[in-house]
Amino acid sequence: MMNQIKKYFLLVLVAAFSFAGCSKDSNSGTTGISGQGELTGTGGITFSVNGTNALFSKQTINGVSTINMIGIVGSGKQFSIAANNITAAGTYSLVLNAIPNSIISVTYVAGSATTDNYFSTASGSTAGSITITTLTATSIEGTYTAKVTNTSAASLTVSGTFKGTF
Repeated sequence: MMNQIKKYFLLVLVAAFSFAGCSKDSNSGTTGISGQGELTGTGGITFSVNGTNALFSKQTINGVSTINMIGIVGSGKQFSIAANNITAAGTYSLVLNAIPNSIISVTYVAGSATTDNYFSTASGSTAGSITITTLTATSIEGTYTAKVTNTSAASLTVSGTFKGTF
């Protein structure tokens, strides 16, 4: 199960970088826009990144909309929030399958070992939530609290803010 979760999030991250800055492609049903912003975290992980170290993207692939917020938080380390099919401001649970047809997740990659990779989807009913206070066609802003767990069941809790443009 954990390997499936890791593969999914690696796919989301690859998609975020692959489609960042793309435009509508009439043959594939893909649209995308990207920009920069600010991403912070305190608790088990402490960081504050902005500019080119805080990348925000929004893309739609075959009708599935995905918002990605990725912070480069150190050498070989990244913190990301991904939200599928979220179209309005509100508070959303990070519990897997809490929202039908949507996935919201937080991932922290601290290194190359599998125990260095933490996922909110591995934290069960205590995964946390994300509150989106502003969501427009070109920007997003809000807060989050997430418990992320690695393959050895070690967990970190982090809270923070995000604000960026697509």
